[in-house]
Amino acid sequence: MTALRIPHRNSRIGKFMHLVRKLNCQNDTGFQSLSLLIPRMINLTTINFSNNTNINDDCIRLIASYCPNLESLNVSKCYCLTHKALYYIAKQFRYLKSLNISSTGCVNDKSWIVLCVLNDTLKHLNMASCYNLNWYNVHKIYPSSLATWDISNNCRLNFDYLAGIANIRSKSDITDTLLITCKNCESLTLGELSQLEGISDAKMKFISNSLLKDYSSEGVREYIKLLLGV
Repeated sequence: MTALRIPHRNSRIGKFMHLVRKLNCQNDTGFQSLSLLIPRMINLTTINFSNNTNINDDCIRLIASYCPNLESLNVSKCYCLTHKALYYIAKQFRYLKSLNISSTGCVNDKSWIVLCVLNDTLKHLNMASCYNLNWYNVHKIYPSSLATWDISNNCRLNFDYLAGIANIRSKSDITDTLLITCKNCESLTLGELSQLEGISDAKMKFISNSLLKDYSSEGVREYIKLLLGV
């Protein structure tokens, strides 16, 4: 394993580090290296830490302190992260547009509410395989600015929750389409798909408003099948 080399502050590269916009650390870079690097990269807009098992809550707190203009953050499979990381993300990154927290422990009921209340810029959210969240709360509140939302591999997700999400949208002034991806959700089985005929017209309309922004009940059914990969 090669250690991360930090350019000296007075070196040719070091003098221009404040101009760097993108940082990709998908290796074993941890807090010690980042504490030397991040304070000199205050204009970062994109960070990718995916699959980095050394990234912890302190790393996110550090970035939140120095990089308030961050627009895209990927911490997928950073297994050391807890709900505290999402607190820092929600409170500090006021321009964040894209967030990937899939396969992490970032999301629980409380941190989810903090994200929803404090962030109104998020457009793309990936929270696949986030098992600490009670979906009963998600269908009551979620970031209304979302355009794409990957909630795949969540065993608690079911059609009632999808309908609840759509219900929120139908009662608001939201006009933009929300594309939800929900593949490999155990509660959204092919067996339940066969029972879609029993879903009320009102609930089907809610799902339609959320996933397709209209269309016939049959169109919604086919679209759900597409999302589920069946």
